[in-house]
Parts: sequence; structure tokens; C-alpha cells
Amino acid sequence: MKTKLLLTFLAIGFMLNAQTVYQSSIENWAGTPLNPTGDWSMTFPTTFVADSVIQNTTTPYHGNFCAKLVNTSTSHKRFATQVVSIVQGKAYMVSYSARGRGSIRAGLRTDASNAGGGYVYANYQSVNSTNWFRFKQSVIADTSNTTTSQFLLSVRSTIAANGHLDVDSVTIQEYTPPTGISLYTIQYTTSGNGKSPYFGMVVQDFGGIATANYAQGYYLQTTGINAWGGILVYDPTNAPTVAIGDSIKVTSAIDEYYYMTEGTG
Repeated sequence: MKTKLLLTFLAIGFMLNAQTVYQSSIENWAGTPLNPTGDWSMTFPTTFVADSVIQNTTTPYHGNFCAKLVNTSTSHKRFATQVVSIVQGKAYMVSYSARGRGSIRAGLRTDASNAGGGYVYANYQSVNSTNWFRFKQSVIADTSNTTTSQFLLSVRSTIAANGHLDVDSVTIQEYTPPTGISLYTIQYTTSGNGKSPYFGMVVQDFGGIATANYAQGYYLQTTGINAWGGILVYDPTNAPTVAIGDSIKVTSAIDEYYYMTEGTG
């Protein structure tokens, strides 16, 4: 039986005694048209044009203003922070408030000195509410690029009739994912919605025995008969190298796909 360590994806997560590296309530605006200044950049890697980042004074989440992001396209546009100092290989939690209608995800550009720098993104979150909702998503810094970076809010498919997508109160903190959680612990739930208690969280080094493989992933199972002891892992990069019987450890976000708990990116 082979043992493999497959590192897959980092996405949404939670914080433990985290150090804050960035915070903004998007209160500083200047120019014609008005655009965020100081904490935010309206130059590359921001891809929103100036008239698509709009100052909104209507019941912001915090302070006097929030930013309305307008992008009706299904292709994303980026709203970037100013350069932030980071630790290579460290995970960061991006917390932000959003309302309106559209899709949004946190991201990180891991080499602020290079126009071709690498990007990493969390999963898209759907927003469809007139009320503010607080999101927490984690991304991990590249281990080989510089120690300066820009965090991102990536937005697509905003709807004019619902006020596009407002964002406010962004906080970024260092983040330590839980490690070595059993498949049983990941799967078992008493919640009426059937979701894993680790839904939306990153778990490091969980694993089991591969009992099936597919073009886009594989199924991991603990030994013995256990109704809560298996999980599907969406991992198209590594799936071709997985053989039935392999012992595999994975670092992955925990998601729900058609009522099935899975590790995914």
C-alpha cells in the first residue's frame, strides 16, 4: 500500500488568535469620479474601471461609506488592496461584508513586484440579499514569491435591479487551519441541513484509503465499516496518479456539492 501526501486547495476557513495585517472600512475617497484611496488601489491588479467602483452612503456596514462594485459580466474583475507585507507560505483569513446580488471571492496576488505574479482565489460566494452578510475566506501565500502582496476581492455577475454588489469592512488576519481531523469528524453532523460541521473550512492533513478514482478526483474511506468515514475529493491535478488502495493525506477546503461533503478548491 502506497502512502501519498497530496496538497490540494485552500479556500474558506476560520481564525485562531490571529494577527491583523490589514483593515479597511473603505472610508477614504477622492478624485473625479470618486474612487477609494489610501487602503485600496485603482491601478493594476485592480481591473474595475473608475466608474464601476462607486461610493455608496446608504446604510453602510460600518462608518459613512461602502463601495458598490459593478460588473454584470460572467468574467470576474478584481478590486485590490494596496501592498501588504505577508509571510511566505502563511494562510490568511479575509473577512468582508457584502450585500446586493452577484458572486464574490477573496484572493491574493502573491508577488506585488511582478506584473505576472501568481494569483490564488477562494471559492465564489453567492450574494442575494438587501441585508449585509459577513463572509470569511482564507487564502495561502506562495512559498517562493516575495513577502509583499495585494489581497483581492474578485466579483462577477452583479445585477443592477438588486443594486449590484456592495462591500465594506475588510479585515485580513493570519490564520491557522485545523490539522489531522478524522473523516468521521468531518462528515458527522446532527444539523438539519446535512452539512459538515467543517463546511467552508480548510482542514490540513486529513485522509484515508482510496477506494475509487475518477478523472476529476477520488474517494477516500477510513478502514472498517463506517457510515461517516468517507469523503469525495475533487482534485483533477493529482487524480491521475491515485490508485485504489493508496493511503492519502490531503489539505483541502470542505465543501458541499449536491448534498455530498467533499474536499474541493
